[in-house]
Parts: sequence; structure tokens; C-alpha cells
Amino acid sequence: RDGDKHDQMKLSYCTETSLQETGVNLVYGRAVAVDREIKSVSYMDPSGSFNSVGYDILVFATGSYCFVPPTPGMVIPEKRNPHWPDDPASRPEGVFVYRTIEDLDGLIAAVKGGARKAAVIGGGLLGLEAAKAVYDLKMESHVLEMAPFLMPAQLNK
Repeated sequence: RDGDKHDQMKLSYCTETSLQETGVNLVYGRAVAVDREIKSVSYMDPSGSFNSVGYDILVFATGSYCFVPPTPGMVIPEKRNPHWPDDPASRPEGVFVYRTIEDLDGLIAAVKGGARKAAVIGGGLLGLEAAKAVYDLKMESHVLEMAPFLMPAQLNK
């Protein structure tokens, strides 16, 4: 796991301690069911045990996943995990997304394997971060953006 190599909390805007000091109960686990009648979320913790937590309001803040569009000439492997929309094992060879530590580890492995240049599709904030990561890995970096300028969502033009 990436936790063996990276301190995830150093990548965060806040620490577990600061969350706890503000009264946040941090639960590590995977939500598996929502019972709207009794206002409860069931989850499986890392040990495999099932627990639940009650709520007054429910907020789905599940993050995002990267969409790799079907592209002529690119063979997309059969999905290995149908329950994971962004299963890294289901991406074509040489195609990466940029969202997690594992994604960055994949880019690093590609460089170690001989990759020397990269095309980054998307000139928004995340695309520019990815281009900078590629540059930092000493790769030739090309950013492709469909808008007439970079960071169109951020600049709101």
C-alpha cells in the first residue's frame, strides 16, 4: 500500500489531530449500505468487521474518478473490478491518470521503464499539476486543452 511509502497526512490540508480537536470522528472504512429510514450508514472497517454510524444529514463526498475515454486504436482491457469505476488495472498500457499516490507511482515506474515524454490531456488545475509532475520526472511534457486558454474552470471565462 502507498502508506508504506508515503505519509498521507503530510499530503493533507489538515492532520488527524486537528480533525479530532474540532470534534470530527475519523472512521476508516468502506461504506456498504445506507438505511435512510433509520438514518444509518453501514461500513466495513480495514479488519473486515462491519459497523454503522448514525446521522442527521448525509453528505456524499466520495471524491472523483478519472474517466479514460474510448479512443480509436486504444484497446481497453476487460474491467477487472466492475465495482470500481476507476480500476487502475483496467487501463490501457501507457495510459495514466493523475489523482492518487498510486497514480504517481505508476508514472515513476514508467520513467524507470524508459518513458521520456508525455502528453497530458487537460489544461485545468489537475492537468497542470500532472504536467509539472511529468516535468519534475525529467520527461518532455505536452499539455492539450480544448479551451482557448489554460485553467478555463478556474478562470471562468
